This record gives sequence, structure tokens and C-alpha cells, in this order.
Amino acid sequence: MPARAWLVTWFLFAGCAPPSGGDLPLDPRLRSDEAYGTLASPSRGTFGATGFNAFIMAAAQGFGQADYLWQGDGVTREIYYQSTLIAAPYAADKCHCVGATFQVYMTAFEAWDKQYAGSSGSLRGLTPAQVKELKKIWFVATSDESGAQGALVGLGLGTKVTSLAQARQGDPVQIWRNNGSGHSVIFDSWKMDGGQITGITYFSCNSGGPGFATETVGSGTKDVTLSRIYVGHPLPPSDLPDLGPPPVPDGSILADATPVREAAPAGDLPSAAADGQQQERPEEGCGCRVAAAPAATGWLMFLTWLGLVLHRLRGR
Repeated sequence: MPARAWLVTWFLFAGCAPPSGGDLPLDPRLRSDEAYGTLASPSRGTFGATGFNAFIMAAAQGFGQADYLWQGDGVTREIYYQSTLIAAPYAADKCHCVGATFQVYMTAFEAWDKQYAGSSGSLRGLTPAQVKELKKIWFVATSDESGAQGALVGLGLGTKVTSLAQARQGDPVQIWRNNGSGHSVIFDSWKMDGGQITGITYFSCNSGGPGFATETVGSGTKDVTLSRIYVGHPLPPSDLPDLGPPPVPDGSILADATPVREAAPAGDLPSAAADGQQQERPEEGCGCRVAAAPAATGWLMFLTWLGLVLHRLRGR
């Protein structure tokens, strides 16, 4: 190919490279999180949780509509911390479990920080490098299978819940199933029978997209393993004086931190088949980031035209 043609081709495809931020290896065990749960609704309203957990639940319920895609960072918006890009979408309106729960946590932090800390931009004093480490552990990209719990505890952002009965709505959780697959979720409630935990209701990005689902905890092949449920309780992003009643998210502040998209009606999210068959979604692949910007689109059209002109002139 002539040098000029190579140059044009480079310009055309440079804009289609996956966004930065998807630099972590994705644990294949989490890839199997599709279509296990059955559709559910949160057991309590957005503000059934208290303190910072209320911000987490508000961020979960305001996550918006997306499709499941096990690629990249699994977030639906760019997440910055102190001007450093921490996570970026792989494609428009696509998410996966660890990406969605990490996004929920960071969105809750942003809303809390704006409402109570005057947009300090500080998550308990962490540096951008430490927040990247938080993401790495959260994504189970280390040997620590506790995921979000290990991330919160390891970076001084939370405590380990040693008794499952003490789990609170809004706690980030990493679950594992008897077949070895796993899922990152935001805890809502337990299903109980005779004083025993028989199920867990949570928010995550599932096979039908982001939403609430319930999975069975038990001895079945695809059931959640009771001894491998890791619950982390997050600390507030900043220390505050006594505020009296537990802090409640300001809806307008949360809206500023969360992209506005209409959430999919519950009926539009497919639940798992009764026989446990996987409901796979086609993976569309990466979209060109430059296509989102009109100016960049114009440049692509110009370069395409230029390439055709150069090709014709050379053929004469």
C-alpha cells in the first residue's frame, strides 16, 4: 500500500481504538454471571438505606438503561478522580457486573462529596494511583477473591462484614456460586426460610442489563455458596461532624453525577430461564469514540474523500 494510503488508513482507524481505561484483565469466572438471577424489585425504597449507603442505593436505582457486555471497564460513563481517568466505557451504554458496581460506588462518592464536602474531590485522602488499585481489587484482577470487600478494606474505605446477618442495604458484595462462577453486586436484602439464608436480592448489571435480581443460596450447581459471600461495609467518603439524622442524598446533586437516561421498565429485562439455560446476548463490539463528536465525524468524512482522490490520481 502506498505511503499516502497508509497515512489515511491510520487516521481513519486511530479514532476507533477502544477507549483508555480498560487495562485490567477480566476474570473469566465473572463472565458466567449472565442469566442466573430472577427479576426482583428492591425490598425497600431508595432511602431505606442510611448514611452513605443511601447514596449507593440512589446511584444504583438511577443507573439508567444499558446492555450487558463482558468487555472493557463495564461502565457507562467516564469516571475521573482528581482529573485522572479511572474507568471508561468500552462502547455506548454497555456494562458488566464489576464495572456497574464500581460505577455506582464512585457515583455515590461524587454525590456525597458535592453535597457534604464542597466538591473536595478527595475520597478519604486517596491518590489517583490508589483509586486505580481500588478498581483493580474490585474487579477481582488480583488473587483476592473477595472483590469489592477486599478493595474497600484494603484501601481504608470500609470494613469487613463478618456476620452476613449484619449486611446492610447498599453494601458492595462479591458472590461466588457452587460451579465456580461469580458476580459483583450491591446488596439489597436476604431471602430467609426458617432463620436460614436461602437467597440474596441485589443490584448489578445482569444478562438483561442493570437492575435488581434474586439468586438462590444453597447447594445446587448454580446456587450461591453461602461461605463465599463477601460483604463490605463502606465508610463515608469524608469525616463529617454530627449531622443529626443520617445523611440523605440530594436528588439534584445525584442527577448531576449520573448521566440522565430512562431506565428500562422491569418487564423489559429478561429473567433467567427456569431450567437455568444461559440467555446470551450478541456482543456488538467496540464503537468508534470519534463518532460521538460531530467535528471528528467531519474529519473522518474528509479523510475518506481525500483517500479516494489520492487513489484515483495515482491510478492515472
